[in-house]
Amino acid sequence: MIRQDAAMPVSRFCQLTGIPRRTYTRKLAGMRSGPVGKGPWPAPVVDAIEPVVAKYAADWPAWGHRKIHWLMAADGIAASASSVERAMRRRDLLQPIDYQGERRERACMILCVGG
Repeated sequence: MIRQDAAMPVSRFCQLTGIPRRTYTRKLAGMRSGPVGKGPWPAPVVDAIEPVVAKYAADWPAWGHRKIHWLMAADGIAASASSVERAMRRRDLLQPIDYQGERRERACMILCVGG
């Protein structure tokens, strides 16, 4: 807008502002085309393993994605730990962030108190 009001060529405008010409033209093209669509991207691996992960998580509800991943690997189901985590997150099967700390704290209280 400023460049057009001043009737300044692109090369001169870029030189004065310190912006590479390629960056200026790329940003201008992006603004003209509208906002770039962001996600959700297709996830065929997660889509394929999601029902299996849900079954394992239902069988062992206290276990996290790493142990479920290990169980699946032991049973011959190939999937990365991050894919298992994503599948569990989709179905809201992940434990709360401080779940392990809470379990340890409760165990310590039981052992320390003796009850």
